[in-house]
Amino acid sequence: MGFCFHKDAKLVVYGASEMARIWTENILKKGFDVCAFLDRNAKNIGQIMGIPVFTLEEWENTSDALVVIMLTNAVQHQEIARRLYQKGVNQVIFFPVSTNGLNIKNVSKLRKVYNQCIRQSFDLEISGIPFFGELLDERDKSEAVIYQYSKEVVLWCPAELCYSIKEMERDAIWYSECTEDKRRLRMKYLSDKNIYNLFPYWELLDFCYGETEECPLYLKIYGKSAQNKKDIYDDGRLLADRSRLVQLYEEEISKHGGISFFEESPADAVMGEKGKVIIRDGWHRSVFLVRRGYKWIPVRITVDEYERFFNNASAVELYRRLKENKTECLEYPIEHPVFYGYPVQRQNLRDIWHSMANDIEKNDQMIRVVVDLSMSHAYFSRLFIREGANAAYFFSDEKDFLTVEINRLFDLEGLYDIREEEESTDITGGGALVIIKADQLDRHREYVNKIREKSDVTVYVYDVIMRMTTVLHHIFEKREIKLLKKYVVEGEMNGLFVIR
Repeated sequence: MGFCFHKDAKLVVYGASEMARIWTENILKKGFDVCAFLDRNAKNIGQIMGIPVFTLEEWENTSDALVVIMLTNAVQHQEIARRLYQKGVNQVIFFPVSTNGLNIKNVSKLRKVYNQCIRQSFDLEISGIPFFGELLDERDKSEAVIYQYSKEVVLWCPAELCYSIKEMERDAIWYSECTEDKRRLRMKYLSDKNIYNLFPYWELLDFCYGETEECPLYLKIYGKSAQNKKDIYDDGRLLADRSRLVQLYEEEISKHGGISFFEESPADAVMGEKGKVIIRDGWHRSVFLVRRGYKWIPVRITVDEYERFFNNASAVELYRRLKENKTECLEYPIEHPVFYGYPVQRQNLRDIWHSMANDIEKNDQMIRVVVDLSMSHAYFSRLFIREGANAAYFFSDEKDFLTVEINRLFDLEGLYDIREEEESTDITGGGALVIIKADQLDRHREYVNKIREKSDVTVYVYDVIMRMTTVLHHIFEKREIKLLKKYVVEGEMNGLFVIR
C-alpha cells in the first residue's frame, strides 16, 4: 500500500518560500519534474524558475499529482492537506503536527518520510508513503470511549463541557475543613466553574512551572490560614507537595505520550444540567492536561449516564450525516464526545473562549445577554448559556443545517437564532456581551453602529489581522480597546480584542 516518490511523479510544490525554491532547485538537479507551485499569493508571483504558480482554487488538479507541502509553519500543513484531499489529491507529503483522530502508525511513517524528502536523503525514490485517506482510515481512537467497566465508562470529554461541582453539592469535607471567609472564596472561584476558569489551579501551575513567584489565591483557599484543622502542614510544604505532583504528571506525560496514566486515573464525574460534565474529583490533573494543550479530558461516568447523554440518537445521526456528506473536517468544534477525533480546523476557538472567559471573570462581569455574530455554528452561544447567560442570540445563514442540528443535540434553553439583520439591531440592552469575528464587522455594520459608543455593551472581536488593527480603532474610536491574545491563522498574526 501507499504511493511512491520518484522521478516520474507529477510533482507540485505547495508554498513559494525561499525554502521551497531552494528545495525545488535541488530536486530539479536530481532529474525530478516539478510542474506547478501552489500559493495563495500566486497572482503576485506569476512563476518561479519558469514554473507556473497557482492558487489552490484556480489549480486544475490531476488525480495523479503528488503535492509536497513546503510551508515553514507546520501547523498549517494538516488543513492544507485536507483541502487538497477534498480536491481529489490523495498523494500529499506533509508533516502532520497533530495525531488527534488519525491513524498514529501512518502519521509516524509520514513524518519520517517528510523529513527524508525535505532533506533529500534518498537515492532514487521513497516508497510506501501513506495515502492521505490511509491517515483517516482505521483510526486508533475513532470514538471517545477509552474502556468500560461493568457499570462505568471512561471516555474522552471536551474540556468545554467539564465543570467543577457546585459548592452546595460538595461533600461535607468542603465545609468542615475551611473557615467561613475561605468558604466564600471557594464559592466565588471554585463553584460551578469551567475547567478553563478554575483560576486558583491555573495560578498554582504557573507557580509550579516557575512562571510566577507566588500563588496567593490558591493559598488563600487551600493554605494553612484557610483551614480549621490545627495539624495541617504549612504553606511551604503544601506548595512543595503540589510541585512534586506536577513534576510526576510531567514525567508521566513525557513517557511514550504518557497519557495512559491519565486514562487509568480519570477524573470522577457525573452529568449535570445544560450538558455539563461535573468533575467531583481530579481537578489538578484535569487542569494540568488542559494547560498542556489537551482539548479532551479522560473522565469516568456511569454506563447509564453515558447511554443517556453521550450515546443519544441525535449525536449519532449528526455524525452519520457529516460522514454521508463527506465532511472530512469540521470548521468549528462540536463540544460532544461523539465527535472525539473528528478533525477540526479551528481548534484555537477553545483558547479564544478561554481568554474571553478569563477577561470576564477578572472584571467580575455578569453575563446576562449574549449576541453571537461569530458565525461559528453558535459555539460561543452555547458556552455562555452554560456559564449562566439568560439568553444568547446567534446569527446563522438559512442553509446552515449544522447549527440547527448541533443546537438540537444539546437542547439548551435560551438560545435564539437571528437570521435577518433587522432582528439583531434590537438586541442591544445594557450589559450585553457581543462576540464578533472580524470578517463579520462589515456584514453587521448596522448593529455595530448602534453599539459602537455604548460603554455598557462589551464587545469581543477575534481574528483581527494585527497589521489591520487601525480598522478596529476607527470603528470604536471612542472606546477603550485592549488586546487579549495573539495567535496565528493561515500564516497571519491575528488578535482577540475586547472593547469596553
